[in-house]
Amino acid sequence: MSISDHLKRTIGDSFLRALVSRIFEGQRVTRDEGIYLLKEAETGILGLVAREVSALRSIPYIKRRACHVSLSSGFLRIKPGAGLSFRQLEHHLSSVSGVDTMVFTVEPSPEVTPDCLFRAISMTRGLFPDAWITGFDGPSLDLLSREHKISMEDLLGSLKESGLDQLLGGNAIPFDRVHRTAHTLGLSSQVSFTIGPGEGPEATITRLEEIRQLQDQTAGIEMFVPSTAPAPKTPCACPAKTSCMDDLRLFAASRIFLDNIRDIDAQTVIGATGWERVFSFGSNHITVFRKGSAPYIPYYGELFICPAGEK
Repeated sequence: MSISDHLKRTIGDSFLRALVSRIFEGQRVTRDEGIYLLKEAETGILGLVAREVSALRSIPYIKRRACHVSLSSGFLRIKPGAGLSFRQLEHHLSSVSGVDTMVFTVEPSPEVTPDCLFRAISMTRGLFPDAWITGFDGPSLDLLSREHKISMEDLLGSLKESGLDQLLGGNAIPFDRVHRTAHTLGLSSQVSFTIGPGEGPEATITRLEEIRQLQDQTAGIEMFVPSTAPAPKTPCACPAKTSCMDDLRLFAASRIFLDNIRDIDAQTVIGATGWERVFSFGSNHITVFRKGSAPYIPYYGELFICPAGEK
């Protein structure tokens, strides 16, 4: 029995049953329908719908071996009159093997200039000509642009010329200033957000709708990275937390609602839920970062972090 036939037999709510049928026919889910789906559908049903949607859209499963490099004033030892330790960075990168993805992050500061980013990306492209290079989230780039008085167009254009393929996601992303500009220049991007405890279906669907609208307009988003976050602790009680089930429901809702984005990445929750379960709830992309010699799951290489303060 197919998943579609199984759901037709098991869903008692006639409106929900009809909604699921329309989803399988390829019809776009409206905001109100997305909210209703999250409110009324059990977690298991959401997972089955997301799995069937992935199959109907022929979504491929992608596993990446990634190396992570963090650029900060602590690592680069950038001081007035002192050179950058790019020789050390090149030394570290030269020892990396067996990866297909390079991931860069940056801690913005007055000492970390745009030229640092351009040089690091250009060096990496020279060492890894076939690698996929992604890096630098929207908020960090926005701050870098303002602090160093460089236009977002020039900043992103130079990063692309240096060899950057894709921008990272980031919470509270200034969409218009960063992602729209990147997409105009031919750079793709990731988009991410975090749902906190107490945020109901309305908040989830509102954010997904904003992302879907941006993708409709620019077609530049290649990956969505959803996550949930626990509530802050209080002295008087242990607050309600988001759980693995919350993660899975968010992945399923993302797969169903974001009909114009192929890749949904699960790197933020892989340790909590397990990659097999996440895959069955709509995610199709995992990039696992780690330290040590043995991978978390048998598909990935090592996390490589440049030691802070190294000369």
